[in-house]
Amino acid sequence: MLPGNIRLVLVCLMVLASGGLCNAAAPAQPERVPELTVHGEASLQVPADQMRITVGVVTHGVTAEAALEDNTDKMGEVEKALQRAGLGKEEYRTGFFQIEPKWEIRPRQAAWDWKPGITGYIVRNSFKVVSRQIKLTGKIIEAATSAGANDIQALTFDLADPRHSRAAAIEQATSNARADAVTLAAAAGVELIRVLSLQLDGSPAAPMRVEMRPMAFDEGMAAGASPPITAGDVTVGAGVHLVYEIGRGTQ
Repeated sequence: MLPGNIRLVLVCLMVLASGGLCNAAAPAQPERVPELTVHGEASLQVPADQMRITVGVVTHGVTAEAALEDNTDKMGEVEKALQRAGLGKEEYRTGFFQIEPKWEIRPRQAAWDWKPGITGYIVRNSFKVVSRQIKLTGKIIEAATSAGANDIQALTFDLADPRHSRAAAIEQATSNARADAVTLAAAAGVELIRVLSLQLDGSPAAPMRVEMRPMAFDEGMAAGASPPITAGDVTVGAGVHLVYEIGRGTQ
């Protein structure tokens, strides 16, 4: 005996051959649920509670050993200065270390077979400081420079635990989206039935960055004085998408 679907095809072929029509029953398509999509955003300004800064020493020497010895001595003094400024050993660590040769500059009328020689060596070493003692920022910079640090950069203020503020931003963004949905539904004369989907945008906290540039004491910072640095706010944002099922309103 032939399967049912094959029998149906044969019957349709016979009907068509005789000039008739054959309509196979197609599966009913599910009715599309009417939807309303809204997007909500929130941007909170939260006071920074943590600072990050890179404090380093760059030294030069005719030999690698000489440059390294000089750098090691100065970095030791910088570390002592950081501790005297109030930092604990857990608040800083080695962030970068490099020894590189310094090459001769090619003369204008150099011979075709000229090759550069090494004229010396450069050693770069730095501490990466991460501390919640924001009020010590200026003191740390002053102490480090006084101790021999000549490469200070990447000063930023951020949040030690951004998740708490992130949760508040998500709540606010969701509340904004729901309020827009209610307003839009009322204006369109429809009813919000239920939430069909939720989507959260990735919006990490944006730290406050402070531009650092080399500054001699006679350019505005007297010797022994801490530079005036004030931490600002960190922007914590969130965005959400809500999709509602809607129905006919009561109007």
